[in-house]
Amino acid sequence: MMSTVPAFADGEITASNAGGGTIQFTGSVINAPCSIKNQNINVDLGQVPAKKLKAVGATSQAQKIQIDLTDCSFEPTSPNPPTPDHGLLSKVDVEFTGITHTVDAANGIIGNEATTDKAKNVEIQLLRPDQSAYNLTTGPDLKTATQLDGGSNPVIFWAQMISKEGNATAGNVSANVTYKLHYY
Repeated sequence: MMSTVPAFADGEITASNAGGGTIQFTGSVINAPCSIKNQNINVDLGQVPAKKLKAVGATSQAQKIQIDLTDCSFEPTSPNPPTPDHGLLSKVDVEFTGITHTVDAANGIIGNEATTDKAKNVEIQLLRPDQSAYNLTTGPDLKTATQLDGGSNPVIFWAQMISKEGNATAGNVSANVTYKLHYY
């Protein structure tokens, strides 16, 4: 005959001896009017046929890059003109730093840093929201800054492959840049 009463070897199992662990909390407080939702961004420039980049200055299709700003709130008043440290801080511009190899900074062209099977005569060009070239020599500018609203805001710019000298060859294309937001 089988018993329906559970059998325990040494008594009941209680929650006090069922195991545990540690929870670590991290975060930061920033001195900016908005938080950045997606700090690190990967941009796939796609596969582009070498023949499309044969001509001098030929480009691939530009790929959209979006930095999502969240929790934006602004000061009620602003000095005239606003500065990066004082004011309403409701406009933002992007500065690119940490570029190891610049080919043509005035036209936003950075070098191909691929380490294996590198495409020749192919660079990456950074473009403003209107798809004009970023001038990497001038830094951020209030005149080209994006107007923000309270809440969430996308900051959009573009990137494309470019063959400044023409005659691109097949291979890998990659580069890394660091961006910094400047509020006005």
